[in-house]
Amino acid sequence: MAHILSVSEWESNGKYLVSDVSDLGHGSGTWWYIANLLSLTPVEYVKLLIDKFHAVNLRYSLESDVLIFYFSSLKDARSFKNFVNKQAREKKFMICT
Repeated sequence: MAHILSVSEWESNGKYLVSDVSDLGHGSGTWWYIANLLSLTPVEYVKLLIDKFHAVNLRYSLESDVLIFYFSSLKDARSFKNFVNKQAREKKFMICT
């Protein structure tokens, strides 16, 4: 089902995560949706995560095309979540799952 990208934040074992969890079984959390929303290359997106939002422990699996990262603080996670959601609303950025 198509919807405007909307990410959520949550905490797990002291790590803060942010993703669109509306339909994970059908790819709503696909990492490159946010890169597309922001018109960034994958490298630019990773730099943004590290430099502006202080994401840590970034890992990419080529086999499964998954980018894993988290935030050490709720403040950084919330800042990223609010930034992404604002951009998605302004651009009416739809994803189909």
